[in-house]
Amino acid sequence: MTKRSQFAGPSRQLLWCATAVLALTGSVFAQSANSGAAKPAAATTDDGGYSSWEFTPFVGWQWFQAFQGQNQRNYADYFKSGWLFGERISANFTPHFGVEDSMSLGGNSLNLKPAGQQGFERVGTLNLQISIDLVYHFQPRTAKNQFFVLGGPVGVWYKPHGTYNDVSATLFALPAPNMKTSVEPGFNYGIGLKHYVDKNWGLRFDLGGRLNPAAHFGLPSGPLGPGSIYIPAKGFDSSLQASVGVIFREGWKEPPAPPNPLVTQSLRVDVAAAPTGAPTVAGAHDVCPGDDLRLTVNAAGFPNPTYAWRVNGTAAAGATGTSFSVPTATGTGARAVTAVVSTSATGTSAPFATSAGHTYHLTADVPALGGRPATYQWLVNDQPVAGATSSSYDLPDAPAKAVSVRVTVQAPPVTSAAANFTIRALTPPTLTFAVNPTTVPYTSGPIALAAVATPSQCGGAVTVRYSGEGVTGSTFNPGSVSGFDMGNRIRQQTHAVTITATATDAKGQTVSRPANVTVTLSPEARRLDDVVFQSKSARVNNCGKRLLLEELTPMLRNDPGAKVILIGHRDEKEKGSKAILDLDTTRVLNTAAVLSAGKGVCPQLDLSRIMMKAVGTDQSSTPRPALCGSSTNVKEKSGQAVKESDKNAEYRRVEVWFVPSGAADPAGVTGLTPVPTADVQKLGCPK
Repeated sequence: MTKRSQFAGPSRQLLWCATAVLALTGSVFAQSANSGAAKPAAATTDDGGYSSWEFTPFVGWQWFQAFQGQNQRNYADYFKSGWLFGERISANFTPHFGVEDSMSLGGNSLNLKPAGQQGFERVGTLNLQISIDLVYHFQPRTAKNQFFVLGGPVGVWYKPHGTYNDVSATLFALPAPNMKTSVEPGFNYGIGLKHYVDKNWGLRFDLGGRLNPAAHFGLPSGPLGPGSIYIPAKGFDSSLQASVGVIFREGWKEPPAPPNPLVTQSLRVDVAAAPTGAPTVAGAHDVCPGDDLRLTVNAAGFPNPTYAWRVNGTAAAGATGTSFSVPTATGTGARAVTAVVSTSATGTSAPFATSAGHTYHLTADVPALGGRPATYQWLVNDQPVAGATSSSYDLPDAPAKAVSVRVTVQAPPVTSAAANFTIRALTPPTLTFAVNPTTVPYTSGPIALAAVATPSQCGGAVTVRYSGEGVTGSTFNPGSVSGFDMGNRIRQQTHAVTITATATDAKGQTVSRPANVTVTLSPEARRLDDVVFQSKSARVNNCGKRLLLEELTPMLRNDPGAKVILIGHRDEKEKGSKAILDLDTTRVLNTAAVLSAGKGVCPQLDLSRIMMKAVGTDQSSTPRPALCGSSTNVKEKSGQAVKESDKNAEYRRVEVWFVPSGAADPAGVTGLTPVPTADVQKLGCPK
């Protein structure tokens, strides 16, 4: 057995035994630290503080192919170590467990025997190892000394470095080597000790190894002929490592403060007892819509009351005061208003003095609570403590303070008896209206309108206005009524008018009443065109007969009560005999004969319906001559036509007035007399 094979087995056994012993030792230390014994605890703890993560650069030694090939070795028969350096980053995420990332770079010599040769060849190798390990500490992370074990996956990258060197006594030629760079996975394991000097740094000692497939560098596992180089396939490329590093501690967590003696104390708080009885509401009475009805609540004996008003069981928005103006503007009918009174009583305990070096558990004691819900607020030096709103309060060690508690107790809401009233319905005012008399002449003066309005119970003051044709303000003027034929007033005319009185009260309620009025327009005398005559003649020519027979006679037949007024005139130039001087009268008589003779073309008009007057040469009334000179259907006898060129013809005339039934004589016409019946009848029907 070679020296190397003699060393490989014991080395591996030594590593496993060291791991077991270290684990057992760490367990003993952990139990001692947890038992509360004074000396072990002082030796393994650091006042409860710890670093949440650590950075450890390290240097050491490695045996990269410590157990490769087991006993079938074809490389050096003596143990050859190499150098090692790297860094570790550790995180302590529980009191005993952590995770670690490690990266190391190492180198050593690999001595190889060519097949069939006594000497050996040496070639340098480099390796890079990166591992992620789970670490278990036998002592908690707050200990000053921590024994630990670790294990986890590792990646190994290795390559030859340099050339073969013949180190044998006999020189011989070798074929060109074919060694390759390789990457292999493996499993990392180890034990160690951490010693912390203070919260900033410490020392770390590691002993470990690696298990992975043999690192053959691409060489065959057996000889291929004399002088060939190979590495046997048996065994594992299990390296051994020993290192020492400096720990730099980061993310320091301060230890919790040691507990202080606990003082338990109750603080008495006196609050007012719950109120008895019920509040009362005053001020209710029946009202009209829109009236201001203000109710008040008497809550004597209710401490710190708050109010909520309800109308027919429904909460009134915003009604939270001692008085309440009931909405009456809309709706009518019965109302029941209640006031809900909620009370609270507040009491504060006497200050309790604390002192440094103690912690306190304080409790509020409220003897008169009586099952009522309560809220709490703790005060320190008379200032409220945010979040301290339970029935107890824990105060950590602090300088001396004065602590008190304020307790507010809520009593169940109490509802008053209902205040009942009625909002009366709005009704319009009453109104009576008539126009007296109901028939008025068109020519009468303005008539005052006087409706009688009585306000309703809730209506308030009433104003009355009138509308209708002929109405101005509160008067009716018949003369303003339209609809009459003012150009043909030969018979009675009437026109019905409706006048409306409207009463409006202060609440906007209205009522209207109509009244009918009949306006009468009496007939009036109508003047027709004048019958004109030839100079110094009293004969009624055909033009005059046409006026009397075709215009006047139909009007008289249609109005049996109508009468005729005939006023005779003569021209002042008509002078001479007495007969000529009497032409005004003669002309009237001849005109009356045409209307009443009852013979020939003359109708038979009752002479009692004809009044007359002869005024001689008086021309104060405006002449209206009926000249038929332009007419084509009026044929006059020779010498009987009155031409328009005869400027004095208009003065030789008989005025003709038609006076309808009920009409007055024309204004200014006086001195009328009946026509002499005998004289007219003698004339017969003039030719």
